[in-house]
Amino acid sequence: MSRPEPASSLPFLGAGPLVLAEVLDRCAHEVAIRSSDLILSELPVYVRGGDALRLETQTRTELRLHWLFGSVREGRFPTTPHNRVREGAMRRLQQGIPLDVVLRAYRLVSRLLWEVMLREAARLPEGNESLAALMSVVMGYVDAEGDELATVYIREQQELTADDDRTRRDVLERLLAGEAPPSHFMARVWSVETDACCLVMIATLLGQALDGQIALHRLARSIALDPEWTAAPRPLIVARQQEIVGFFPLGRLDDRELCRRIVSVMRRLAGQHRLPLGIGVSLTCDGLDRLPQGYDQAVDAARRTTPDSPVLALPQLPLWEYLALRADPAACPRNRLRSLIEGDDPAHRSLLETVVTYAHTNRNVNAAGTQLLVHPNTVLHRLRRVEDLTGLDPRRAMDLIELMTAIAVLNRSALHPDPIKGGVHAVPPMRGSG
Repeated sequence: MSRPEPASSLPFLGAGPLVLAEVLDRCAHEVAIRSSDLILSELPVYVRGGDALRLETQTRTELRLHWLFGSVREGRFPTTPHNRVREGAMRRLQQGIPLDVVLRAYRLVSRLLWEVMLREAARLPEGNESLAALMSVVMGYVDAEGDELATVYIREQQELTADDDRTRRDVLERLLAGEAPPSHFMARVWSVETDACCLVMIATLLGQALDGQIALHRLARSIALDPEWTAAPRPLIVARQQEIVGFFPLGRLDDRELCRRIVSVMRRLAGQHRLPLGIGVSLTCDGLDRLPQGYDQAVDAARRTTPDSPVLALPQLPLWEYLALRADPAACPRNRLRSLIEGDDPAHRSLLETVVTYAHTNRNVNAAGTQLLVHPNTVLHRLRRVEDLTGLDPRRAMDLIELMTAIAVLNRSALHPDPIKGGVHAVPPMRGSG
């Protein structure tokens, strides 16, 4: 390993500190072994690196200590070569060890070093005086090296993140174009098999947000790093133009469970970032070559969201509702039923709310009345009023299906509004619809 340019000289420390430095130089191997054991016992992240990381940690610590005390004995102020600090920071970054954990490991080594310095000083004549003279040099070295380590780690992380962002965007654009990205790109940012089943998520802004594009990029980073994906295949998340695109491998989950997790994470993070989002989730894509179709589905779903109904996740929809979603509204005749559903009359809206709640409660009048905060007789009166207006009796199964299908085609906001928003359309979501 190359040596640095000559460093500034130390003032003469005296014989005692130099003897102590020589003793501590001989203790470098002991400190390295004990500190590596201490790091692995207190920092589980290092355990995942196995014996190779243990040996590397031990070797680097021993080299640092030899450099430190060797420099003192030669009368030079100890400064670790920059290339050595950068190499160590890069390795920890590539191993996925967070900076705070790296610095904690560094402090554990320092703590053990102080213990050994105190022990060895106690064995020497005038050891306390020698320790005091040597302490300022060691502390200066440790503080300077720790600061440089953090600075280099952050700088390299920013450069690596920017490079990875470009790679992720390139991988996503190639997948959306139906192309197979280079294998080394995939290995770097998204390690999945070509036949992996995935869901596609699209998130777009539903309203104004301060620094919208910057906010979307921050949110995308939070989604990618969310702990929810720790025990599952990590998604590929990219902020592009005015949207966030996410490819989520199913792994061992079924599509509804993964969809539930996606929606849960998105709602939580959108709230934390204070962003009004419309979120669409596709049906399952059987293989990476189906991602373009999944993207189109998710985009279409996101376009159908509103501030009152901000999530449309296709895997959570019952089959009849999904088919209704794809239907042409012109298929519904312009009769009294259509007038009821599309009208603005508040009384008509309360009738729709009653029909939907009645269906959600399995045609249980008492349960519907409880949710609507009205007497069961009021529910029955409203159902009869719907029959008078449309000729369809909600108490009959086939008529209720026709009513619910027409509502799904013509006025989905009355079917699945966001219950957080409140208001006359705040009906409970259908079972399995989130």
